[in-house]
Amino acid sequence: MFKSLTLKASFMFLLITFLSFSFLFFLPGRVQCINQILEERKNLPWEVKITFGISGPKPLIWDGKASMNEGQIETIEGINFTEKDKLFPKKFQWQCSIDRLRGREISDDLRGISPREYLEERAAKGIILHLHAPRSARISIATKGGVFSVCLADLILGEPLKRLEDNVKIELAPRSYTFGEKKAKNNYPAVAIDSANNIWAAWTKYKRGKERLVLKKYDGQKWGKEIEIAGSGCYLQPSLAGDYEGGIWVCWTGRVKENWDIYARYFKNGRGGKTIRLSDHASPDTNQQIFVDGNNRLWVCWQSFQSGNADIFMKYYEQGSWSQIIKVTDHPGNDWQPDLTVDEQGNVYLVWDAYRNNKHAIVLREYTGRGLLPEIEVLSTDNYVAHASIAADAQGRVWISWDESEGDWGFGEDDEERYIAVNKFEAVETEINYFGEPFMNSMMYAAEWPWMVLWLMPSNTPWMINSMTFWG
Repeated sequence: MFKSLTLKASFMFLLITFLSFSFLFFLPGRVQCINQILEERKNLPWEVKITFGISGPKPLIWDGKASMNEGQIETIEGINFTEKDKLFPKKFQWQCSIDRLRGREISDDLRGISPREYLEERAAKGIILHLHAPRSARISIATKGGVFSVCLADLILGEPLKRLEDNVKIELAPRSYTFGEKKAKNNYPAVAIDSANNIWAAWTKYKRGKERLVLKKYDGQKWGKEIEIAGSGCYLQPSLAGDYEGGIWVCWTGRVKENWDIYARYFKNGRGGKTIRLSDHASPDTNQQIFVDGNNRLWVCWQSFQSGNADIFMKYYEQGSWSQIIKVTDHPGNDWQPDLTVDEQGNVYLVWDAYRNNKHAIVLREYTGRGLLPEIEVLSTDNYVAHASIAADAQGRVWISWDESEGDWGFGEDDEERYIAVNKFEAVETEINYFGEPFMNSMMYAAEWPWMVLWLMPSNTPWMINSMTFWG
């Protein structure tokens, strides 16, 4: 009797298991729907900008409070707030009012912009909400000017929504973070993504007479604690690259015993390996860049003054050992600030700016299994060109960017034009309409990840590191 019941129970267990797997197998749409629901409920970082009074000065008072039905509001900032406006960050409340506009003040301040732009950019007040919430979360805003709400899933980057008879604008903004202590001077930011989709940022940190090189990781939920890459010393621009084994490479220029050289260190599972010296010439070695290719090889290029003029050098790391140093350029003119990338076929492309035959130039060179191929002059001009950056896409195309200005840039007026240009290898140069003076520019592409940009800007007196992520 007992044996019969045991056999029946085993049979029923097997039958239920079989039917369950059959159900999942024959209904893939249901499984996909469940996965979609789980994805929508996952907490993500958001930044939402809400501007009040964009269609006119009435109502004047926009005191209010923000709340959410799920997720959380992490921080709140004011837009165009003056001394009489107030923020209450812990309660996610604010008090703000729009000044009455007088005709003479508007005419003096317009300076070529439209009244609509004036209202939105200079007269209107608003808030920026830093959130951590799922896509299904809803923001509710209650103000003296009216009450409204919006679902995060309805927000699309670059497509603002309007509320309260178009007098309120709601925008999804790239989420930004500020690193480093306010009392420290933070410089030379770098960013990279590892194979586990963690985001890493590195920079130099100067405090109390000492400079250190530090690292920070974002795991998709929050930024971790600072990790020391190198202790008290003198450092320049770090570079980062994630490998395909869950680790991150850090490379930098450091001064040891009055000599500038290139150094590297590998981090994995929260631990750092030994610091490796990659160059050992008595001349300054600087301006390094790194890249990890599809075969998990680390490539490093830099600029050195070994022959009295600036030349480009390179080496790579593969299966536990480093190659010999490869000299990329041997021109009597100067070659500066290289960058490199590797396409899916394993071809290495290096780009740099040069001064040759009384011309400024952007130069490209390819390195394959056969060695270095002849140089390609992407651009030769009387204009000043510098800071070349390179990336290869999934179609095998190579993209190059640089900044450009008139030949005497830096010696003339402060309002000289300086712009960013982009060139696709074997295609026509395309200019981005950027006028002004970019401090630094960098380009990073990942097939299944957003674009990530890091920049340097002053915050009061110290320099702060800022990052921004562009989704979709």
